[in-house]
Amino acid sequence: MLVYYGAEYPTCWHVIEPAIIRDPTTHAIMGLKKIFIHLSSNQTIEVGVYSNIFNILNKEAVAYDFCILKPQNPNHILFPFLKVGNFNNLHEGQEVYTCGYPLGLPQQFISKGIVSTKYLDTSNKINNNGVVTPMPRNQALLDITLNKGNSGGAIVKIGATPNEDEVVGIADFIINPIGGNAETLAELLKKSSGGAFLGGIDTNLLFANIIQVLDNSSIGISGCVSINHALDGFAKL
Repeated sequence: MLVYYGAEYPTCWHVIEPAIIRDPTTHAIMGLKKIFIHLSSNQTIEVGVYSNIFNILNKEAVAYDFCILKPQNPNHILFPFLKVGNFNNLHEGQEVYTCGYPLGLPQQFISKGIVSTKYLDTSNKINNNGVVTPMPRNQALLDITLNKGNSGGAIVKIGATPNEDEVVGIADFIINPIGGNAETLAELLKKSSGGAFLGGIDTNLLFANIIQVLDNSSIGISGCVSINHALDGFAKL
């Protein structure tokens, strides 16, 4: 995850989702576990989530998969920031790059590729207690390698000089042959594990682990969400 504004840290909603404490019965948000950002300078910063993200922006944050974190220390030192651009000015065929910690690497890893397709995902929707709300989302498919650990990173449009580089999207998803069925398949196999062994190995558990590995691995097709969605949300905070 990179610094965009100098004091705020945009990322994906699904990145901070595991830190959300929910009521086990109603699934209502009850609180938030502590979240820390570890910097390349070996500093560790505790961050929180703007309350409006949970209050007035929750639907947008979930549907457009963004979250804006803020330092908990009011004396937080500002950092150099990346210039924020406009997703509408991004064109198919343009070069982009991103930086993250794919597959748990301790070092930052930079990937570069091109924008393959820009489109409005009209199938995007959220389900809130059985109420389905369509939430069309601007996004792009990228010919760039992303893996688990890249989510929330800046998708940067390459300019004529580094000073003209612009953040136009947030790294959000990968596409692979397993698709959206991986989690369901893995859970089914885990629940049925213990019934079949081959050479002392639980085959169902083995297949579940293989599916999860494939689900987190890129074949070079990935996607980002428009930075405009996060900017619109940021303006309401």
